[in-house]
Amino acid sequence: MLDETISALEWLAATPMIPPTPLAEDDVVPIGHLLYRGRAALDRAIELRDQLRQSRTPNDPTALDELFDLLELARAE
Repeated sequence: MLDETISALEWLAATPMIPPTPLAEDDVVPIGHLLYRGRAALDRAIELRDQLRQSRTPNDPTALDELFDLLELARAE
């Protein structure tokens, strides 16, 4: 029974249910446009700080990493 389930999942992964949607090259956004900089980075850092203060786990390593990165981005501009 397990082999049948695995085979069915392999078939599903190999055969998409809908055809893939082609993406135009214009839809690609440079990574620089997605980063916070300057005042926007500082505003996001303050927002994140406030969330950490209200959180049950204020020492969330992922959130703290983002906060420290935002501070560097704010200082860079």
